[in-house]
Amino acid sequence: MNNKADLTSNEKIAHGMFLGVYSPALVEMCSYAGFDFIIFDNEHGAFSDRDLEEMIRTADAVDLLSLVRVSYDESSIQKALDRGAKGIHV
Repeated sequence: MNNKADLTSNEKIAHGMFLGVYSPALVEMCSYAGFDFIIFDNEHGAFSDRDLEEMIRTADAVDLLSLVRVSYDESSIQKALDRGAKGIHV
């Protein structure tokens, strides 16, 4: 039996990318390019709380699912969710 997903079924492949730099315009471009989700790398990226919130808001505006890769600080999970992220990457 083949382990690959049967693309003739209702299963769909989701496409996404990591982003570690502040650029709302790039978030918009990812949506227009057909990506389904974006992961903001706040573990290695240099987003301020304000930057992260604006990037998430931009993703919402262009119908792009936003996830946040959080840092090792336990409070970063709640902060990401408070800013509107739809999920986290730990």
